[in-house]
Amino acid sequence: MFKKGSTTLITVGSCRPAHVSRTKLEIIIQGRDGQGAQTAGNLLAQAFFKEGRQVQSFATYGGARRGTPVNSMIRIDDKPIRLRCDIERADAILCFDCSLLDACLLHWAGRETLIMVNSAGLREDYSNLGDYRI
Repeated sequence: MFKKGSTTLITVGSCRPAHVSRTKLEIIIQGRDGQGAQTAGNLLAQAFFKEGRQVQSFATYGGARRGTPVNSMIRIDDKPIRLRCDIERADAILCFDCSLLDACLLHWAGRETLIMVNSAGLREDYSNLGDYRI
């Protein structure tokens, strides 16, 4: 780990501070182009901003055609957000298309990550993915 002065510790190979604020919330919304994942992320970011929170919102896209995977990422904190990298470990993941709930999406999830899936299936249908809070 690096130590700059006596302020923040940074983990080598990561832009995430080792001591993360408890007020910070990181959310990933994933869907297919046209399902509204980016719109949902923007609306959620605006709602937190109107509450007086600091917000950072950005999106990643697949190919330029309808139906490709889209990620909307939102950081919320009570303090100014200085991080300028992708979310590495989400507090919550909203998956608009259950066919996207796979290892690629789950690499952002930890044991405490809440995962919500738009699906008619039961929670048990996803037990093969591992020990996640789905």
